[in-house]
Amino acid sequence: MGNIVEGSYKEIYSDFNSIPNQIDAQFLDETGNYEQEMVSIFDADRIDQPINSNTIQLYGFTDRARVKREIAFSLRKAKSLKKALEFEAGFDAVIAEIGDIILFQHDTPQYGSGGRIKSVSGNQLILDVPATCIKSGTYALKIRRQNGTIYTHTFSASAGASFPSITTNHDGTVSEGDIWICGTSESEAKPYRIVATEKGDDEKIRITAEEYNESIYNDEVTSLVKI
Repeated sequence: MGNIVEGSYKEIYSDFNSIPNQIDAQFLDETGNYEQEMVSIFDADRIDQPINSNTIQLYGFTDRARVKREIAFSLRKAKSLKKALEFEAGFDAVIAEIGDIILFQHDTPQYGSGGRIKSVSGNQLILDVPATCIKSGTYALKIRRQNGTIYTHTFSASAGASFPSITTNHDGTVSEGDIWICGTSESEAKPYRIVATEKGDDEKIRITAEEYNESIYNDEVTSLVKI
């Protein structure tokens, strides 16, 4: 939240009826003198539903088998990713591009807590808002330093605890104004992939990102469809 323009955060949820159960892809077939061809694949789990198709262009691919794999992946992704978000930040605050995976923190959906370092007194870091602990366990405080690197401090806390300041061993590497996030380890923020950026007013940039589900990229997709 230390980077996000107040009031600009928006969550976007997919309507199930809008999720395609068939994808048609246009490509230039290398076995057909690179003439334009169309390949269609449907989601075998939704075969009893009315056809809801999307058309995509895959002119960068010429191999039919590869095109089928790309369509299968697109079907799996469309069904698995149900949430996206939008927010605005200053150009100096966002050093990311379309396709990058970012760690997103915001209080509203309870992705940890965060803000900026208010002041530094030795190894004691005073936060602009208290770090809150929803449940007992191990917490991680992550700070993006001015050189772009991340400093991480872990500590144990009880449910309901609130920390306006935290003592660490940062050894002078953390400065006033650095961005911080805090939450239970591995859940202090949620990964999202940037899918669009748009220049806004007053040197701001609007970012659209979709939730990142690593299993979509690691699992086999051939079982999802009948090719």
